[in-house]
Amino acid sequence: MRWVQRHEAVAVFHELYSPVLHALNEIERTSDSVSSDKAEALQMRRRKIEFVSNINILAHTLALTHSLSVALQSKTIDLKECADMIKNVKICLESRLANAEREFKKILKDIETTLEKEEISTTTRGLRSSATEDVKTAMLLRNYKPFLRSIVDCLDARFGDSFKQATKSFSIVPYHMRTHPDTVFAMEHFQT
Repeated sequence: MRWVQRHEAVAVFHELYSPVLHALNEIERTSDSVSSDKAEALQMRRRKIEFVSNINILAHTLALTHSLSVALQSKTIDLKECADMIKNVKICLESRLANAEREFKKILKDIETTLEKEEISTTTRGLRSSATEDVKTAMLLRNYKPFLRSIVDCLDARFGDSFKQATKSFSIVPYHMRTHPDTVFAMEHFQT
């Protein structure tokens, strides 16, 4: 599966979260016992605060990286343009990481809206329990910040110093010549 499809799958599931829960509820009520049991099990997992928070964190964060994934999978992307996009996404992710508490408040509103809309209980481990701040802090520290950090680290690992060197050299080669075998050979062997 291509990365863009993964981004889109998360976005679609996030958007259709309520209809999915309602469909599972309908299957649980009207189907045979095997289907009903499976639907109930799926519904129970999707009605937990942890799932709701994680799908919201994924949707918000992957929305930021979606255009980069599309560009990276393009066969005709300019290497310099690609490097600039990676740099911009990293800057944005690092900014979100530096301002994680403020950024997470935006996601938290969506989480709370979903919990209310779907009447998901939050009394024992939820957002409106007596330990509200502890739960919010836990989601921020265990889920949101590590996820942002892992994306930044992944971009660094895949597009680190060697990629930066290649973009410097490649940027002087006209676009139509970059795929020519002689140009590729020269770029690989005569990096500056």
